[in-house]
Amino acid sequence: MLNSASNPKISVVMSVWNSDKYIRHAIESILCQTLGDFEFIIIDDSSNDTSREIISSYADKDKRIVFISNPKNLGLAASLNRGIKIARGGYVARFDPDDIAIPTRFQVQYDYLESRREVFCIGTQAVNINENGNELFFTTAPLNEKEIFRILKNGIARTCLIHPSIMFRNNGTVFYNEKFHFSQDRELYGRLMTEGKILRNLPNVLLKYRIHKTANHPDKKIKQFIYRKFITQYISLHQEGNHDNYNGADFSLIDNINAAEISEKADDRDFLQHILRVKFSTGVYKESRAFAVKLIRNRGSNLSTYLLLLASFLPDKTINIVKKIRNLLHQKRLNKKPIAANIGLLMSDGTGLSTWASNGTLHRELMLYENLLRMGWLIHVFSYDSAKTLPPIETAMKLIPVKFHWRLPVLLSQYLLPIRFKRIGRTISTIITNQASAAMPAIAIGKLWKTKLVARGGYVYGQRCQVLQIDDKKSRRRKAGERKLFENADVCFTPTAELADWISKFYKIDPAKIKVVSNYVNTNAFKPMKCDFRYDVISIGRLTNVKRHDLLIRAMAGTGRKILIVGDGEARASLENLAEKHNVRLEILSSAANEELVQCLNNSRVFFLGSKWEGHPKALIEAMSCGLACIGVNSPGICNLIKHSNTGLLVQPDEKQVRKAILSLIEDSSFAERLGDNARRYVLDNFDFSEILAMYQDTLWRLNGI
Repeated sequence: MLNSASNPKISVVMSVWNSDKYIRHAIESILCQTLGDFEFIIIDDSSNDTSREIISSYADKDKRIVFISNPKNLGLAASLNRGIKIARGGYVARFDPDDIAIPTRFQVQYDYLESRREVFCIGTQAVNINENGNELFFTTAPLNEKEIFRILKNGIARTCLIHPSIMFRNNGTVFYNEKFHFSQDRELYGRLMTEGKILRNLPNVLLKYRIHKTANHPDKKIKQFIYRKFITQYISLHQEGNHDNYNGADFSLIDNINAAEISEKADDRDFLQHILRVKFSTGVYKESRAFAVKLIRNRGSNLSTYLLLLASFLPDKTINIVKKIRNLLHQKRLNKKPIAANIGLLMSDGTGLSTWASNGTLHRELMLYENLLRMGWLIHVFSYDSAKTLPPIETAMKLIPVKFHWRLPVLLSQYLLPIRFKRIGRTISTIITNQASAAMPAIAIGKLWKTKLVARGGYVYGQRCQVLQIDDKKSRRRKAGERKLFENADVCFTPTAELADWISKFYKIDPAKIKVVSNYVNTNAFKPMKCDFRYDVISIGRLTNVKRHDLLIRAMAGTGRKILIVGDGEARASLENLAEKHNVRLEILSSAANEELVQCLNNSRVFFLGSKWEGHPKALIEAMSCGLACIGVNSPGICNLIKHSNTGLLVQPDEKQVRKAILSLIEDSSFAERLGDNARRYVLDNFDFSEILAMYQDTLWRLNGI
């Protein structure tokens, strides 16, 4: 690899031989990656179908493709080495011509390797597809390097890394052993690990891995077993300090004989029993019977040999039915095991997706989880909806209504949720609370489902009660539940450093497990736009006494200025009466979807927030992101965001101060514009969505031990 700023970040290396049936889908899945800074090195290994012509047509259109054509068939290892030798990228990514890469694959792997400099190679999880592209089941690979090395060292017939999913650092010394015609990948992994390099797998599902019928051919399986034995011996010798490079292995003999010939020449009892299992599993029942008899007579065997011998006398249809039942039971056992990519979102008590849909925040609230989904995480949303009230959403997320019936109390659904959905829950590795008010079911889920628990909250209820001086039986019970949730959580997400300090001080939570993750805003959507002003002042929030919308109305009395309030609640009628009494032009919009809210903000001159208390007000951040001049009352949560005379103005909850601040910004447009520009820059630097998304993903990786 040459060290140059003009070099791509990634070199993708793919060897092709007679793959014209699937290669178009494979190439297009690479060219559509969200991280586009790569070169795509494709080596045609002397195909005799139309693969070469297809590759050439793509190479003519996209200059990122580097096309190499072998004059004769060299084999997979030699072809890949030709590509790696000319690779200019800082990382090399493997790929196969019959698979499909998830669009975010390169971005996710690149981000991980950039953040974990000690890791040399990273693979991913995969969903298997058949020859028609239909999804079958997941192929899971171990996440940590210890389990990967155990599989390699002991020659276990289990996936350690999924070869077409790997990405490794291009140091110019990593090549495949061309003696290996099978298991080239395992040989490479074993060699790298004996050199002390760290290999891991991400929990993200970032590959669609195609399964072919020929994959179960007995000759191939037996040869793979022999190669695994070589690799096991190689690792053992290196651990003992003997650096043998397969000098004693006769590879040509293995590659040129079939399973029957290998059976005649072999004398290793374990190996012969493996051959018997391969023959039986691939449907060669008569040969299995003869081989089992021969093995028992001449070499001795164990109980499994006798059982396979007895089974071989059954009719073929009966054996196939038994095998199908066995596979179903095996799959059922797998379904009970946690899948590292499975994430559960537990919504707040009584809040469902229908609640978000009704107030126009559905897509904003699900934005984070939709993006995690695109990055290979499998999202399950536990929503306090019934099947009838669950809103229709086009999403690949699994939406689970947890409410029995809309007339039954939410508390009943809460108590029964961990038990009702235990079957699904056992496959989930991490549960995230939408708010800390989901304490009771979240704690039970963590214990019963044995999942990791992330206690996420946009605010801290205990701190709210302290500021507002709320101290009744109901609030004390809720505070106790919130504290218990933080104590039982593996990680606590809180939006500000001040709230993190409060949790540590008053709830006695270890600061090491508290992570400050700010509320995010989609700065690409919430941005300044050139619009005519329809409103002088806009305020957003529920119509309750805590939000103090009445302060704004009284402050604007007699000014002739028009106010827009976006929100709904029990105080609506009293606010409308107050506006009529003071002759204030007031418009109330009950809810607004993303696009409508952005338009409302840009149609307004000034944003005002007069709450007695806020946790980390998303409405204020969105207004700042739109470049509005913002005014806020000097209250907890608001004063953390607004820096007076820099990113906005802070005032006391006084009608005269509020009026003076609003009118000064309306009359001095250059000052208002300067505050708005500063506010926009502040949001871009601190609350950009991509940064928050990266924090979530990094936390999920760390919870999985990588």
